Amino acid sequence: MKWIGRQNDEKHLFINGEWVEAKEYRYLHSPYSGEQIAEIAFADNEEVDLAINAAEKARSIVAKMPAHQRATILEKLVKLMEEKEDECARLIALEAAKPWKTAKLEVARTIMTYKFAAEEARRIHGKTIPMDAAPGGGRPDCLYDSTTTWGGCRHYSV
Repeated sequence: MKWIGRQNDEKHLFINGEWVEAKEYRYLHSPYSGEQIAEIAFADNEEVDLAINAAEKARSIVAKMPAHQRATILEKLVKLMEEKEDECARLIALEAAKPWKTAKLEVARTIMTYKFAAEEARRIHGKTIPMDAAPGGGRPDCLYDSTTTWGGCRHYSV
């Protein structure tokens, strides 16, 4: 992501452990002002397929890792996010036009989620988690498999 008005920022796709120059870039606009705030790498279908194939290949490696090693990777991510907490919040505030306090809270929640994931990485070996801890729950809605490739994309309402 290259922020408008700043020089020398990288803006590539991270695929298979390497930074790859994207074929296409798009401007990211502030939903608040409409102002261009960044130029971002945009993955085409071929680049998405490369990323998915790389993730599938990595899955077999991660599946063979001992639980403590998976946990250590997540703990390193937590440490990195804690070190860059203000930068992450700034990006969220700019991209989603959120107040600073809300963006900081979102980063804090994300850090906690990865902390929980690191703790669980030591225990999860594939199981069904009953969801009866929440009102209206009861069905085993949450299935975990420590060897599954997954990707996530979340839409945030502004």
